[in-house]
Amino acid sequence: MSASLHNPHPQKLPKKLGKLPTPVHLYFQEHLEADAHAIRGAFKQKLSRPNLHFSVKTCPLPRLLRDLSRVGWGFEVVSEADLTMVERAKANKKSVMASPLYPDERLLLRLLKSPLVRTIHLESPAAVLIVADLLRRHKALLARGPQIGLRIHSGSGHFGFAPNAGTLEPPIRSLLAAGARVRSLQIHTSSEGGAITTERFRGWFSHHLPSLLEAKKIAERLQDSPVEHLDFGGGIEHPATWRVPVDRIGEYHSGKIPPAAQAPRPPLEEIASAAAEGLHESLLRAGLENLPVSFELGRAVCSRSLSTLLSVGSVKGDLYPDASILLTDGNTSLLGPLHRVLLPFEHFSAHQPSATTQRCFIYGNLPHASDWLYQNVELHGPHAGDKLLIRHTGAYFLSQEAQFGHPRPEVRCAASGRVIRKAETVRSLLQRDRI
Repeated sequence: MSASLHNPHPQKLPKKLGKLPTPVHLYFQEHLEADAHAIRGAFKQKLSRPNLHFSVKTCPLPRLLRDLSRVGWGFEVVSEADLTMVERAKANKKSVMASPLYPDERLLLRLLKSPLVRTIHLESPAAVLIVADLLRRHKALLARGPQIGLRIHSGSGHFGFAPNAGTLEPPIRSLLAAGARVRSLQIHTSSEGGAITTERFRGWFSHHLPSLLEAKKIAERLQDSPVEHLDFGGGIEHPATWRVPVDRIGEYHSGKIPPAAQAPRPPLEEIASAAAEGLHESLLRAGLENLPVSFELGRAVCSRSLSTLLSVGSVKGDLYPDASILLTDGNTSLLGPLHRVLLPFEHFSAHQPSATTQRCFIYGNLPHASDWLYQNVELHGPHAGDKLLIRHTGAYFLSQEAQFGHPRPEVRCAASGRVIRKAETVRSLLQRDRI
């Protein structure tokens, strides 16, 4: 990523964009498939049996999930909504890893009965007790249901079991009493803003592997049968995006970007290859190179799959002598993650650009002062009716958008223009209410 978030010269407004209602999310299937293929290819070169799963919560869009399923990806689900979406997307059998965030009995029973689910990783004593009780009441699930695993944390996570006998023995014994075995262990990690070298990834995995090894030893001692699978989650950023401190995003927009963020970043294939090699070397050192492993990814897969188109409603130039205020139909309710990532945008206009640039503050349409999208950006002659296309809004934008003041917009295929998620309306929101 370079220091510039955009080209200050506006591009000619294509008729196709000019006719679209805004705000609107545009889905780019070709970007999704290219990045999914790049990641899969990198992991297959380094690991003998990589199982890759897309974290559904990152971009819960059934059309996107269907396209990933068609190119051989599995999924990680954390909720009943996630599971329903992958069912609608016609995911392959045994292609789903479940990491339920809440110990909900209905969800856990659905997961145990689903032919799509391969493994359920439990991360709380309450979830273990519910699953053990369900297995006692539905004994057939012991033979044909998914394998049961535990989520482990290495001191930095908020979820999961600590890798020591005092913490792990009670849930393992509870599952054993119900006839189940712990056959998989999971750990979620963080790459601290995007590790991009094999050495950093090797250190990252090496930091977490001792926790998994200790948990594996405890489980195998208690149940006298092997743990057959390890699962790693989280951590790989897409090189097209850059997460930054929330309190410094304004500085970054104005060009005060640290050298590390300005330097060209490696292509996605290289980052994925470094991650796969770091994992492989760490497993080799631990003597686990023949153990099946899976890896869950979110941002790296879907960041480029969506872009968001906004319209400029008006341009106000009478507040500051050297700056203009652009009011758009976007807002921080729709684009909340924009305050945590640097994303490029493109400016489209039907007007002739001016010879000089103007310093601009780009705001949304919510009634509060912090509803800004970009600060201190230079544009050539912005006008009402111009379009702004914010790139790479695929990761967490759909899952975190809210109806704060405005219904959520539609999602369209960029290639065909077909609506793949209808827009909400005030009427559709009010239909849920009873007075």
